[in-house]
Amino acid sequence: SSSKNIAYFNISAFFAIFHLILKPIILVLLNKVRQDRLSDSAFGIWTPTPGYTPIDGQ
Repeated sequence: SSSKNIAYFNISAFFAIFHLILKPIILVLLNKVRQDRLSDSAFGIWTPTPGYTPIDGQ
């Protein structure tokens, strides 16, 4: 049963590290991709103000 506890601890530790490190990186990358697409589609029509995220369809 001690090996099961060790395996459970390793899995929970892995998920904790994943959420602490990889999740913010993934969110930042997705945010950058979304901003790049928005700036490309809105280029030449209007310039978005810094810090303001336009809503799709408006």
